[in-house]
Amino acid sequence: MDLLPQYTKNLVDLEPDVIVATGTAEADALKRVTSEMQSPPPIVFMGILSPAKLGLADKITQPSGNLTGLDNFYLELIPKRLQLFHNLIPTMERIAVLGDKRILAYKEIQRTLYGVLEELPIDARMYTVSTMHELEETFKDIEENKIEGILLLPGFFIETSREEIIKQSNLRGIPIFGLYPQDAQKGCLASYGTSYYDQGAQSATMVDKVLRGVKVQDIPIETPDQLDFVINLGTAKKLGIELSPEILSFADRVLEEQDRVSGK
Repeated sequence: MDLLPQYTKNLVDLEPDVIVATGTAEADALKRVTSEMQSPPPIVFMGILSPAKLGLADKITQPSGNLTGLDNFYLELIPKRLQLFHNLIPTMERIAVLGDKRILAYKEIQRTLYGVLEELPIDARMYTVSTMHELEETFKDIEENKIEGILLLPGFFIETSREEIIKQSNLRGIPIFGLYPQDAQKGCLASYGTSYYDQGAQSATMVDKVLRGVKVQDIPIETPDQLDFVINLGTAKKLGIELSPEILSFADRVLEEQDRVSGK
């Protein structure tokens, strides 16, 4: 993260026809570097949350700067994820929420989260996790407070440490509700969102428009074409969680123990 500004400047200095930003931090760094340029390169961000609220774009339908891309809707999906988690395990009373305060939308995520929790019979403890040491301390606290479930929030460390988080949670018998379909495929109890593959494919069509000469201002910011609610039945069985037929029928995909992990 500390080297991101320099890497960003080096990339812009190459004068590419278009730049793809794969996250919020990358998009923000690119905007800062190109904001004073007379002819800034077009930038397409690939799945970030609420670009207008973060100041990365002023208009959704007709961006006025040099950035457009895909809003993955992950801020707006927080209430739905919490509700689905509650529906999966109605008896759950205490959850841990793992986030990363370094991401631009952290405060907005907190406000949204607390607003939803007021309407549900769930107590939540917020943890900011950005290092392995913080993760170890977090799980110690989770055990001490008898946490019954974990909700993941967007964050670079959390997403890159997903397998370790899932491993530690499953060892303690604690179910996780994840962000991407891949989270459920890797061992989370469930997830709700759009996949990396779908975000990439949808963003690629926008990159293609830029390369064909369409101006960024004429490419509206898009929202996901597809959102998937995925349940891992194998994880539920391992954790001794019995899921109702109603919630299983509501899922877009139910993964059995023999299902293989794929990138889609």
